[in-house]
Amino acid sequence: MAVCVFPIHFKGLAMNEEHLRQLARSLIQQQLATGPMKGATLKLRLLAEFARQADTPFDTAFRIYPKFSAFLAANADLVEIQRPPAGMSGDVTVRLRTTDSTATAGAATSMASEAALDRPLPREVWQAFTNPDPRRQRYFQKSTGKIVHFLADDAPPSPLDADDFERIDPISAAAQSGWMRQFVESNFAASPKRDELLAVAAIPYTSNLNHTFAYALGPFGEPWKRYRARYVQAAVRQWASRHAVALEALVPQPTRATTAPPATDAADALRQALIEAISAASPDELRLVQIPASLLLPRTRSDAR
Repeated sequence: MAVCVFPIHFKGLAMNEEHLRQLARSLIQQQLATGPMKGATLKLRLLAEFARQADTPFDTAFRIYPKFSAFLAANADLVEIQRPPAGMSGDVTVRLRTTDSTATAGAATSMASEAALDRPLPREVWQAFTNPDPRRQRYFQKSTGKIVHFLADDAPPSPLDADDFERIDPISAAAQSGWMRQFVESNFAASPKRDELLAVAAIPYTSNLNHTFAYALGPFGEPWKRYRARYVQAAVRQWASRHAVALEALVPQPTRATTAPPATDAADALRQALIEAISAASPDELRLVQIPASLLLPRTRSDAR
């Protein structure tokens, strides 16, 4: 199950030091919900979102911490920092601290797996995890890397090979409706559109409801899609960990388009094919071959000399 973080929205309220600390911790949980992140990336995202919600710069709110790393160290109960190997330069990696109740696949994700979820999920994978239609059964077939769908009343004739097929339990409708409510409360707490958007979020969930919700959000439609994608990716990551499926198998590297052969190569290949075809043709078949007169004229003139 995805890590659910309920954003704290304090904009417009007088905030004491404890409120500011709670906000910063909540935002860190949001940013790291989908897995580890480089320290510099986390800092940029956190500072921007903190300033937006708290109406005060992060550095102003936490003057006692001369560096961002010092703030992270002060919240070691929430995050853990992985530094580059000794003798190697590079940025630190920050991840949510693993506990018995909140262990996530992100805590043990390899750098290759992190790169896999930097890419958009393939459409069939996205639908398998986000469409909670109870009439459908979805499986990931390890041997082919494909998503296999069955309707409930059209089950396979024989039991599936448990070593090859892993059942995908989609994210629940309740969880996805909850993401909508969280997004509204985080961004429209003081807006007259709040009640309208919450009414949309209260509609019984279907995959198509997301399109309606994104449209109703107006300019917030794209931020909502990114917000939702983080939760979906977290769910995919955790499912992959539970079933020992490599993320690279679910999110393969995009294939590069095949480079078209040079025009001269294509022309030579066609010329050779025509020569072979004419050489193998019978006299009757040769009479049916049509050749442009412009190609024969130079040859006729040459023979006449």
